[in-house]
Amino acid sequence: MSKVSGEGVLAWMDQARAALELPSSPANVDLFDALLSPIYSAVLAAARGEMTESTSWKDEIKRQLFELRRELRIAQDARGATSTPIDVLFVPRTKSHVDQQLPVANALVRTGATVAFHSPTRAIRARIKTAGMTVAFAPWDRWGGGVITQLAGSIRALRPSKNSARLKIPAPGVEGSQVDGRALLAITLQEIRAQSPIVFTVAATIRALLRSLRPRVVVVGNDLTTEGRTTCLVARAQGTPTVCIAHGLGVANPRLARTLADRVLVYGSLQQDALRSYGLGEDRVVITGAPYLDEIPAQGGTLDPAIANALGLDDRPYVLVATSGAGQKVSLDHHRAMIRAFDQAARALPELQFVAKLHPKDRRDLYPEPSSLKVIDRSQIGDLPKSIFSWLQGAHAVVTSGSAVAMEAMLLEVPVVTMDLANELGHVDFITAGATHHATSEAALIDTLRSLKGGAARQGPGAEDYLQAKFFRAPPETASERAAAAILDAAVA
Repeated sequence: MSKVSGEGVLAWMDQARAALELPSSPANVDLFDALLSPIYSAVLAAARGEMTESTSWKDEIKRQLFELRRELRIAQDARGATSTPIDVLFVPRTKSHVDQQLPVANALVRTGATVAFHSPTRAIRARIKTAGMTVAFAPWDRWGGGVITQLAGSIRALRPSKNSARLKIPAPGVEGSQVDGRALLAITLQEIRAQSPIVFTVAATIRALLRSLRPRVVVVGNDLTTEGRTTCLVARAQGTPTVCIAHGLGVANPRLARTLADRVLVYGSLQQDALRSYGLGEDRVVITGAPYLDEIPAQGGTLDPAIANALGLDDRPYVLVATSGAGQKVSLDHHRAMIRAFDQAARALPELQFVAKLHPKDRRDLYPEPSSLKVIDRSQIGDLPKSIFSWLQGAHAVVTSGSAVAMEAMLLEVPVVTMDLANELGHVDFITAGATHHATSEAALIDTLRSLKGGAARQGPGAEDYLQAKFFRAPPETASERAAAAILDAAVA
């Protein structure tokens, strides 16, 4: 397995960025900066030798049509919408962002602040409305302005630097890379062509929202995503402060050094120390605790019958397999090796039943058929409970690599077994803290799960200390209330 560092990828990207001449998006957003994550992920995968098939022009047209249809749905939903000045604009991208932001929005409303949400996703807009919050639309959303911007972005993105063919990018480009710098440059340009229309649309939409709503502060879901970074860059140009509420692990990711939000709200001292190690100043990192854990359910000891029935589970103890798939921390080859180990563990332990709940970035085709694992991906969830806490009820154990599900399982007193077959996860904080049962081989995984069934200690020896450092708590004030205060403070800083 190729050892390619994230820091090496970022250093190469800085060279490529300096060499390329790219068009500016609306509000003069730097395309390379906005597209940090998709470019990083593509270059990292290629440097590791995990080349994927190039996107064909037919696939690209399909993707663009999907984006255009989404913009038309926004226009349909925006009919009759009004825009009123507000204090705080929330811009979530995913369900997990909404889980963090809604409790904070409620805390802000209790202080008398006015808030609104903007999302391009209809399901998220519906959830926000159900929660009693205002969904904001840019003035141009009412006539489908995003469609025109998407088309303009697509056309301009097809014209990257006219000098790109003559660029001299050092080979191999990234230390340990299995491909040379020119191949990485071609991949970079492909990502820019594929992703830049999103930047054009988000930039124009956020600029219009800032002008119509005049928020005092903007809260993004994740300022490492394309949407989050574009929002932060537009807000910075308009002089509007930005805040990002941390989620997941928030450590051991070199991209954190490129954080754009003016203020980052973190769960506890571990995340704070990690961000400071990447160069973020003390005034930018505020410990609030995790808002989505303010009303964490208790461990009931029994799996939701809807989940059990849908998966055909019986009375045997069940093991939840929940990794984050291949990506930043785990190479594709390593992920495949772990899947094989999970399948072998399920075959070796018929007294247990294994459910693999796939992360959105994981791929169903990587899991063997037939398999001893019951595999469920996002497309099959349907009306089943979405909260991970529902899936942790009554679990015998959680098996993962470096996923944040480990933290949530510990909070619900579910034993956690982490697995690392290639020494790629030595930096994950709950592993280094000894908070989990850690397996470095297939045999060790099987033995650990068997020992848990036999009455071994349910948590790793460092679990209690780890949770105290990871999640700041100071009742009676909640994490949501502390986050609300930090957001308002950012608005006047």
